[in-house]
Amino acid sequence: MNGAGTGYIVAGYTICLGVLFLYAVSLVLRRRRLGRAAELADRRPPAVSAGPSGPIMSTAPSPSPSPPPDDATGVGAGGPVPGGGDR
Repeated sequence: MNGAGTGYIVAGYTICLGVLFLYAVSLVLRRRRLGRAAELADRRPPAVSAGPSGPIMSTAPSPSPSPPPDDATGVGAGGPVPGGGDR
């Protein structure tokens, strides 16, 4: 079975083994990088939090939300205003 077809098989196995080798190298490098990052994180002192980051929160109470509509008409829980219309 030394035909021309075996060359493609050998080439396929060579490509697969090359890809697996490159993947193994990338895993080794990733493990080293993560190990160094973990070591640096262990050496670094914990950060002191000065409070929430972002906009300053107000201490005033938030307004209460309006009640949900009673039904599909969208009329609030108080119902329609008697004698409604434009005032």
